[in-house]
Amino acid sequence: MPDALEVRPGSQASGVSGSFGPCALASTVRTPPGRAPHSERLYTESSRSADRDDAQSPRWFCCGRDAERDEKLIQESPIPYSIVHATQFFEFLKGLADISMVGDKVHLPPLLFQPMAADDVASAVGRIAVGPPVNGIVEIGGPEQFRLDELVRRRVALLKDPREVIADPNARYSGAKISEKTLLPGNNARLGETRFEAWLAQSAATGVAA
Repeated sequence: MPDALEVRPGSQASGVSGSFGPCALASTVRTPPGRAPHSERLYTESSRSADRDDAQSPRWFCCGRDAERDEKLIQESPIPYSIVHATQFFEFLKGLADISMVGDKVHLPPLLFQPMAADDVASAVGRIAVGPPVNGIVEIGGPEQFRLDELVRRRVALLKDPREVIADPNARYSGAKISEKTLLPGNNARLGETRFEAWLAQSAATGVAA
């Protein structure tokens, strides 16, 4: 077992800083001196992209080139690693509305997505970080699919936010024009347990306004 697990914020794209929170987390598992060199393992967690080489992907717009560079360095390192790609977080729904304004209305494409609670993200990253390295990418996502505009509309209404949310097929997601299923995790993704209604109840109890 490792003697330390460090989880720290990663890079943020300056254009969305404050709306989406840290776009990447990195954790390092360190083992006691004398263990084999490969027993130090590097991990990162970042927002998901269906096409990691696509400069128009939502992950590039959220995380910027720094995240791509960091992942490339990890993958090319001799140290065993696991990289975790997460879907969007429930906590950032209002932030998504904030950056999708056209005039006084929120314009969002009616894309499918599968968001998850930040607590589930943290739990998944922790489990993967202390487990055996996969030397590849692990996808994680929420237990339910929604239309992007519908869930944001529900969230702003529950916050008593008067802004109207428009389903706009021509709208961009965080500056990117993407297809209907780009934001969905893959078929083998590990799914969190917290459903949206349960997260709402938890948020109300703790006073979270995101």
